[in-house]
Amino acid sequence: MSRLDQLAFSLILITAAASSGCFSTSADGFPIAGMVTYRGQPVPRGTLLLRPTSENSNSGIAVTFDIVDGRFGTELQPDRLHQGGAYNVRIYGYDGTGDPNSEIPLGQSLFSHYTTTIDLPEGEALGLEIEVKK
Repeated sequence: MSRLDQLAFSLILITAAASSGCFSTSADGFPIAGMVTYRGQPVPRGTLLLRPTSENSNSGIAVTFDIVDGRFGTELQPDRLHQGGAYNVRIYGYDGTGDPNSEIPLGQSLFSHYTTTIDLPEGEALGLEIEVKK
């Protein structure tokens, strides 16, 4: 087999593996969506981190979501799914007045990070409401 034939065969194998999902970047899981509020108002911009707790042997993966006008979830980031179970939640909220090219692209911090816990179902978790209590 010539070097060119080997290269072509390798490319065919890689293409077949990629199209079958062998190199998939998203794990199996469930959609999640919700709203984050602070002082009764949607958090303009921010980040929400879901990290599985060790309770109940939660072996899911950590997932990070952008918060835009209070909303977060798979509607905005379809490749981000949850595994169900208990999660530690960490939220960073900003006023949204920043410049993407500046040192503070999301704006000024509204609060020091906020942490809480949440128990997600083994299925869709849509319509979640998280109120930052600071």
